[in-house]
Amino acid sequence: MGLWHRRSYVPEEKRLSREAVVTLVMQGLFLFGSTMSGTFMNLYLWRLTNSLWISGLFNIVTYAFTAVGFVVGGKLAKRKGLLTVYRLGIAFIALYYLVVVLTRESVAPYYALFGACLGFAGGLYWIGYWSITYVVSHDGNRLRFIGLASLTSTIATLAAPLTSAAIFGVADGLAGYAIVFGAAFVVFVLAALTSTRIRLAPVRRKTYYLRHMIPLMRTNADWRKAVLGNTLLGFKQGALLFLPTLLVYQVMQEENKVGYFNAALSLLSIAASYLFSRYATERGARTYLLVTVTLYVAAAGSLVFGVTLSSVVAFMLVHTVCNPVKAGAFDGYYYRLIGSMPLKGELRVETMVIREACWNTGRIAFVLLLVVFVNDLRAAGLAWFVLLTMASQYALVALLDKPKR
Repeated sequence: MGLWHRRSYVPEEKRLSREAVVTLVMQGLFLFGSTMSGTFMNLYLWRLTNSLWISGLFNIVTYAFTAVGFVVGGKLAKRKGLLTVYRLGIAFIALYYLVVVLTRESVAPYYALFGACLGFAGGLYWIGYWSITYVVSHDGNRLRFIGLASLTSTIATLAAPLTSAAIFGVADGLAGYAIVFGAAFVVFVLAALTSTRIRLAPVRRKTYYLRHMIPLMRTNADWRKAVLGNTLLGFKQGALLFLPTLLVYQVMQEENKVGYFNAALSLLSIAASYLFSRYATERGARTYLLVTVTLYVAAAGSLVFGVTLSSVVAFMLVHTVCNPVKAGAFDGYYYRLIGSMPLKGELRVETMVIREACWNTGRIAFVLLLVVFVNDLRAAGLAWFVLLTMASQYALVALLDKPKR
């Protein structure tokens, strides 16, 4: 009994509320569906078109309309509540994949329209989720919540590729994609139903202060650095949101192998997320960033010597371990900053909209440069491009404030 208490004891200030736990469950369901469908959406387009240009433009349009979804969703969240926007996002994404199942090969000619719809629906979902995250956690337990959210997400992303691989094992080709997208639709419906279990206090301030956030950069140095830092993060995300899947497929050539490989990587991510949730501290954020960025640069350097099975696997191993630590460190800093902004947390929706705009600016910049200057996944320029992108993340260490003593 004593051993059990020693292992399970969590300090009072780090314990999660019922709403926080339900939020973790909702996110797990959503990411199971989105990983199963989103990963293979890029591969689906690649199989239909075999064009890096079309894959790149699809992602550019998706990122652009995600920002639109954030702006519209932020205004709607202020007026109708966070859960309304969150549920609308899930509903639209579920509908999106239902349409993909019904249209099948017809997706390719209308890839821009499909990218716009996916981006807008995703924007509604993520403005709801990120704002809810701030509401259901506080400074005392936020790093633990972020770590557990990453852990929950990783478990979902472990189960998703295993499920997808099993599906492609019995139904290969385009029929397998249809089944994957149909299964994702069902999971999104379950996530929407789970959201009815959460209760949030109504937003106290209905005014949408988005237009005041940019001028605030002139007077608030911390906010200015956070905006720049998130733009840099977006540039790195542009490299890692769709390139890894295409690179792995390029060296493995089979969807079920991609699924099993991603599942194996998820086991590492689970370990990294758990350790972060258990041991991470605010004072260590700069160290976490410095170490993870250095590992990213070393792994990207291996791609310079050739986009081979060994170099891609090495890069993916580093990405899997470092991503939850790096993202958690900067997210924790950003949430603390929101609490110090004018109106003490009431700008959570607006700050999330600006963050997403920064992320998508960086993502679009990367993908635009990629499709203009690189036209082959095995081109030497691609590896150098990724290496320089990873090296740019050293700037985050300088932008992050030193912990107060």
